[in-house]
Amino acid sequence: MACGNQSSRKVEMAFELEMSLKALDRFFNIDNLPMAEPDRAIAVNFREELEIVLIYINRIVNLLRQIMEASRGHMFQFQSYVETALLNDLNRTKIREASFEQAAPDDSLFLLFTGFMNVRAFFAHCCETPPCLTRSISTSETLSAGK
Repeated sequence: MACGNQSSRKVEMAFELEMSLKALDRFFNIDNLPMAEPDRAIAVNFREELEIVLIYINRIVNLLRQIMEASRGHMFQFQSYVETALLNDLNRTKIREASFEQAAPDDSLFLLFTGFMNVRAFFAHCCETPPCLTRSISTSETLSAGK
């Protein structure tokens, strides 16, 4: 019975992962953001949105880790450690290129996991960085500067 329960839990996690990936995809569609003037999106501070994205990315990373551990124990953590801590850049590149073949579903999960680990580090850094002060330049200022 425990095996069936574990399988059921894995299916639930896979479904949650799928929904989280779809939500993340929709979140980056500018038409889905509540903006009065989507053309001025470049002038908007998206810090709060980045923090929300980071929460989703953390959940995705945790789901991927749980799904992988349910399949193959902690082998993926060891593989990640070897790649990042023990190998030089050339050998790390060779292993990464081999992983792109994705011979098994677990290989795809590991590739997705490592990709989201990198994305998570990027978004975490963006959320920690102080916001930049920007000045909106109007069209008239741009034209007068060109005189």
